[in-house]
Amino acid sequence: MSELKKILENFTRLEGVRGALVVGHDGAVQESFFERETDAAKVASLVGACVRLGQGTAATLNLDNLTQVYLQYPDVSVTSEVLASNDASLVILADSGANLGRIRLEIRKNRKIIEGFGA
Repeated sequence: MSELKKILENFTRLEGVRGALVVGHDGAVQESFFERETDAAKVASLVGACVRLGQGTAATLNLDNLTQVYLQYPDVSVTSEVLASNDASLVILADSGANLGRIRLEIRKNRKIIEGFGA
């Protein structure tokens, strides 16, 4: 198992986290880990589209760079943190009701390490 995959696996130790992945803004999955079968390509495509839309909106409105995309559905939440390279995101898929503050804290703690893998 790759070192990056191990880091992504650690996110699933947080209560309610289903999985984590690093996705390019072109929608390509760079690495992923899920506790149960999940179509990583579909999640990556959704996140890639949302990030591109957010970046376009920021440019149109003369805003600073997009840093995070958050999507909430009745049974799942998707948190996507744009990485320093600005062409990839760390994505966490969690059950509704999961502790989002804890998830975001873990994202901040692991962000630099993940960016070190060239993500």
